[in-house]
Amino acid sequence: MRTEDVDALEAGYRSAKAALADVTYASGYPVYPQTISAFMQSLCAPPWGRRDYDPRRTMALLKRIEDVGEIDLCHLLTALGRAERFSDGIWISYLEDDRFDRIVARARVLLA
Repeated sequence: MRTEDVDALEAGYRSAKAALADVTYASGYPVYPQTISAFMQSLCAPPWGRRDYDPRRTMALLKRIEDVGEIDLCHLLTALGRAERFSDGIWISYLEDDRFDRIVARARVLLA
């Protein structure tokens, strides 16, 4: 994980959050603007994506975000990026709450 990676993570998050107003709905399902889709999909790609992630650990990792290491941070980001497959509209909740602020802050601490 490099400074540039964390900067890109934060910038992508800020752009995605700003695009929440552009989410539309079709047949009751969210239709995400490209900004949001691209950001959330980036969480499943290098440097963040982990093929061996375990989505069952997501809540536990979020609860102790101040203590997670780089690998667990990657597991968490991968799980968040893939969650929409299992729960339509969850990306909206993820972008509305403070979880990405906390994740970015932790990533910056890990860089220090």
